[in-house]
Amino acid sequence: MPNDIEYEEGHRNLEKVGNKVDYILTHSCPESIAHQLVTYMYSGEEQLQRYLDVIAESTEYEEWYFGHWHLDDDLGRFHCLYDRVFELEYE
Repeated sequence: MPNDIEYEEGHRNLEKVGNKVDYILTHSCPESIAHQLVTYMYSGEEQLQRYLDVIAESTEYEEWYFGHWHLDDDLGRFHCLYDRVFELEYE
């Protein structure tokens, strides 16, 4: 799990690009998405998922990809990947 210094570094790096990115790639996902996706939560991940909620609210992005729950599902711009493979496009 990230420590406070790593959380702060994440915020600083996003601020450097004006809180705007094409894609976000993480292992886990925001807490608000996790609650929609699964009926169980892993203990000890609450701080990380709440941090990711803040990132989701404060950052402009096209799509968010993660794979923590080993399933394939889509919730709007959020994509849980397990067996699927996506090719990301960039300019």
